[in-house]
Amino acid sequence: MEFEFGEVIPSEYTYIYKNSDNQTFGDNLFTVKVRLNRDIYDNREYFARPMDINNKKIPLVGEQVLLIKAPTQYSKNREDGASSNNWYYISSIALQSAISHNLLPGLAGNLKQEEIDNTKSGVTFDQNVSTSPLQPYEGDTINEGRHGNSIRLGSTSKQDEVRYNIQPTWAGDSVNDPIIILSNTSKRPAEDETDKKQFIVENIQTDDSSLYLTSTQKLSEFTLSEPITKATSESAFEESQLIGVANRVILKAKTDIIALDSKKMVTINTPELKLGDDTADESMVHGDILATILKELIATIRRGSVGGGMISIFDTSTQNKFNELTTRVENIKSSKFKLKK
Repeated sequence: MEFEFGEVIPSEYTYIYKNSDNQTFGDNLFTVKVRLNRDIYDNREYFARPMDINNKKIPLVGEQVLLIKAPTQYSKNREDGASSNNWYYISSIALQSAISHNLLPGLAGNLKQEEIDNTKSGVTFDQNVSTSPLQPYEGDTINEGRHGNSIRLGSTSKQDEVRYNIQPTWAGDSVNDPIIILSNTSKRPAEDETDKKQFIVENIQTDDSSLYLTSTQKLSEFTLSEPITKATSESAFEESQLIGVANRVILKAKTDIIALDSKKMVTINTPELKLGDDTADESMVHGDILATILKELIATIRRGSVGGGMISIFDTSTQNKFNELTTRVENIKSSKFKLKK
């Protein structure tokens, strides 16, 4: 088995399936072009495919990658031992210990200094933007993108000012209880931060969007626009939760229903509620106020009217009907579904 490492150089294959001449690169998806470090004075170029096409981190121009030589789709068992082989890239090498890029152009190939200075990591990727890495906690598995998006498979971790630069924003009484955090934010690092490699931690309040799957953790910094008061507050709850936060949240069922199923209560915190669509303009009524008005109306009618020398008096069946209506009006008020006045 043969291993090498090489430097990624510009390639026409990497990000397209067909080029402008309608040439198809179906056998070379996500292929990059590399120069092997051993060929520093040769400048020969090779194509390298991803070793794992399902889980891929496509390296940037100027990054160094670990390579392995393995068979291609044209390889066969032959008596003469001849075989068709190709280079496959396993991973980029973290030379700079950076999340966003690990460029070191010119390490492979007999390049002049001006050629090295003119090496570009890409056209649509800004190599001048840096991303701070997440603070790791003991036992975590973290998958971080180059741009500030991340998935943490973590747990409740003991607070330790010496072991960790920054403490977690979640807490619990039982160490090792699992938590999953999916975070997406463009605010890494802040503009006034000079150390682009300093650790940061997810923040449910300030990250652009995030999803938390907890087990026993409390999120003490989490607040709603209107705090929960009838049940355990949003910052004190310490059982399993699914919390999604973003500037806008849309749930769409393409062919069937959306079901909200709760054993206790469904609370909707909003200053304005539209049912049907966002043009709804029919006002909902407050049940208690409506019941009061209807009962007063019935009582007024029951008293009859006096004037013009005549008094209207209702017979017994009509009076009984008024009593029935009064009871029915009281029953229009729901004991479970409430509107805020």
